[in-house]
Amino acid sequence: MNEKIYIAICIIAAIIPFFSSYRQLQMLQQNSYFPSRYMKWVYDSFFTPFTGLTIVFCALSIIIRFNYVIDLIIVCALLLIHIADSILTYKKSIKKLVFTARIQRILICQTLIMLAALLFAINTTNIAKGVCFSILLLLSVFSPLLTLIDWAVTWPIEKAFNLYYKYDAEEKIDACKNLTVIGVTGSYGKTSTKFILARLLSEKYNVLTTPLSYNTTLGVVKTVRNDLRAHHEVFICEMGAKNIGDIKEICDVVKPQMGLITSVGPQHLETFKTTQNVFKTKFELYDAVKSKNGDVFVNADSELIASGIENKDCIAYGTEGNMYYAENIRYSKNGSTFTIVLETEKIEVTTRLLGHHNVVNIVGAAAIAYKMGVTPEQIKFAISRLEPTEHRLEIKSSVAGSTMLDDAYNANPEGCIEAVKVLSHFEGMQKVIITPGLVELGDQEYDFNYKLGLAATKVCDIIILVGKKRSVPFTDAIATTDFDSERVFVTESFMDAMSIYSRFADKNTVVLVENDLPDNYLN
Repeated sequence: MNEKIYIAICIIAAIIPFFSSYRQLQMLQQNSYFPSRYMKWVYDSFFTPFTGLTIVFCALSIIIRFNYVIDLIIVCALLLIHIADSILTYKKSIKKLVFTARIQRILICQTLIMLAALLFAINTTNIAKGVCFSILLLLSVFSPLLTLIDWAVTWPIEKAFNLYYKYDAEEKIDACKNLTVIGVTGSYGKTSTKFILARLLSEKYNVLTTPLSYNTTLGVVKTVRNDLRAHHEVFICEMGAKNIGDIKEICDVVKPQMGLITSVGPQHLETFKTTQNVFKTKFELYDAVKSKNGDVFVNADSELIASGIENKDCIAYGTEGNMYYAENIRYSKNGSTFTIVLETEKIEVTTRLLGHHNVVNIVGAAAIAYKMGVTPEQIKFAISRLEPTEHRLEIKSSVAGSTMLDDAYNANPEGCIEAVKVLSHFEGMQKVIITPGLVELGDQEYDFNYKLGLAATKVCDIIILVGKKRSVPFTDAIATTDFDSERVFVTESFMDAMSIYSRFADKNTVVLVENDLPDNYLN
């Protein structure tokens, strides 16, 4: 009888890590499968009430060795605790765990590891059974270690898959002899500019773009392998980077003939360290395009670009007197009206897109479209039909008939300040901001969030901050002003923030949702 109970408790103990690993795999995925970034999250956020309960139960099981019945009660309690934890994590998560092929391979690896441990525990000597059971149980506490082991075991397999996928994508690009590849990169603005450019070029060409924010090497490779067809004439490829060499890696796959660099700024400084490294990485696109004697368009309104292109053969655009620029810019809560100068042509355009940064993005896209033979009339028509990119200053209806400015995907200092300026154009309305602030800005993160806090006090009537630790720069900034502290709220989640907002919302209220961070940053 004791043997059967022992087998039962070992089986239950081997199942528990699959539930305790849900949160770990979610965070590994949200940290792009980089162990160093994942372990930083573990260090900052691993200990929870559920972790504490697990440790207590494991300690009880190891210390109190009366009989297997007590162990059975303990493992059943632990199983229920971790099932509850994984369900709660799923419900509260902003970004759920996606069971991709890679996650499935990690879970297969974990299954094999746990199965081997279970068989060893069941078939070991009576003397060692207590130790083996305790080790099985402790894996539910040390799930980060188990996750790292799973990652390490599957890493060579992932590397092999990735090499094959890249080679296959390169072959497919090379087979499309009449395809023009346009690379779009920048610290910010690249996704919006990509979609604007696609809309303008679609007036003349059959266009493929990387979807949503697919801007990593594997995201680009997936787009090429799954979506590129012989009838496509233009492929607009968004290129993102968090390390030096990332843009070059994408360029080696897609071989761009034209390029557009939207900006260079203090983004991902945790990995880049300096803005000079950001500049160098973004201009890896320049090097790739120039190796094919192609044209590279750059936003001369970006200070770091303007100061770094003196010896480079670039085509500048912006709101200054370049070959391509915007003038007579007027804003309202309904959009923007301005004149685009395209070499010797001038066109008056109107768009629903809001903000100075979108004007600049439109000019850059219009410059490439004009260079590729799209007529001014076609450009004007396409601009008038532009829709806001999802979660980038997108106007929506919200609770109680209020208006939402959804800028959830914006994560850069200039764009956030610009979004607050756009909010100020909603005259006569109660203005609210909900934000957790900016991340991945290295030792400048506090300063940029402090500035955003100051900007918010000048425009907003109510400020709702997400994350108690993350809100510190904002509350420090607000404290230096005469902003009413009773109109400042600090919450633990966006769900809580929206609950507070709903108390104030009416048809005469507008809320700016600025930078909806994934779960690994909210603490």
